Amino acid sequence: MEMDERRVRELMDFFHEVGKLKEVKRQGWVVSGVSDGESSAEHSFRFAIMAMVLGQDAGVDVCKAIKMGLVHDLAESRIGDIITWKGFHMGDEEKLKKERTAMESMTQPLGEVGKEIMRLWEEFEARKTPEAKFAKEIDKLEMVFQAFEYERTRKGLNSGIHSFYDWADDHSAGAVKSPELRRLVERLMEQRRELGFDRSDRYPDRAPSADK
Repeated sequence: MEMDERRVRELMDFFHEVGKLKEVKRQGWVVSGVSDGESSAEHSFRFAIMAMVLGQDAGVDVCKAIKMGLVHDLAESRIGDIITWKGFHMGDEEKLKKERTAMESMTQPLGEVGKEIMRLWEEFEARKTPEAKFAKEIDKLEMVFQAFEYERTRKGLNSGIHSFYDWADDHSAGAVKSPELRRLVERLMEQRRELGFDRSDRYPDRAPSADK
């Protein structure tokens, strides 16, 4: 079916906006002293690959999990990456409200596929279905991998990098709870200890205070 001019404009606007994710820098790395860190789009790419590789053994709908990986951060193309860890930028509830407003506006012109994107995003945020719970763990697993890779390859980091390995925090490694995925994080932490990256004095510069 031939697309009319309005549909062409709507799709072009959406694809241009999604493309902005390539330029949105992940703020957790910024405040940890990472120069030229990854974009939200780069994070979503490995999220999707991890979901594809690990999803079958987890017994989830792999296709749905991959789709969640691709759409979970779309709102950041409009509002940027917001840190809610210890209320750094704002609280979780306020962030979710901003993201929902952005997602509704972005997806509304897309018709049925826009409704699907919105449903996937809402399911991911609700964390009630097996796919959403798995996807949330993959989201944090990918983050821990990236933290370790930056520790191995970048200079100028500060103590903020330690926060990504916090087992007690659902914003960090603590969100990875399933035994198989947790094994991967545990292995990374073992390697981190062997390299001495876990020492409290390794990164003497303090990250910006979450109270500011």
